[in-house]
Amino acid sequence: MDHGEDTESCQSDVTLRSAACCSPPRAAGPSPANRTTPGPVPGLSDVVSVSAGGHHSVALRSDGSVVAFGHNGAGQLGDGTNEQRSTPVAVSGLTDVKAVVAGYDHNVALLRDGTVASWGFNRYGALGDGTDTSRNQPVAVTGLSGVLAVAAGWQHSLAVKAG
Repeated sequence: MDHGEDTESCQSDVTLRSAACCSPPRAAGPSPANRTTPGPVPGLSDVVSVSAGGHHSVALRSDGSVVAFGHNGAGQLGDGTNEQRSTPVAVSGLTDVKAVVAGYDHNVALLRDGTVASWGFNRYGALGDGTDTSRNQPVAVTGLSGVLAVAAGWQHSLAVKAG
């Protein structure tokens, strides 16, 4: 495993397993030791999908809520702070989420109604809210509805619209 990568997988018991280096804490669990084999993420259950960013991870739960853990310098955990978290924290104000993806230091959530929310680093407008202000809580993406899928990259975001 390269030092700068996260490896995450869903096991048949539907718990998230994570392996990563210790600094910054991308993977929840003991620090400062590296975790070189996948192990459970404490405090995380009912996960239906995960996505790993540059130094953080997000997970969608079966109830449509989202949790995040790891580095938080740009607010990419979405909990209203910029504090790193080694255990999952709820992303503020998100409900009824259909999909969530992590970019390098921002995230994009597709809501079941076809609208999109985003949070984290925004110097180049990756959040799509019409500003270049980073956000530590989700904000609505301006002018998007009828979205079918989302993706996030280094400092950009994408959406697939119906029709």
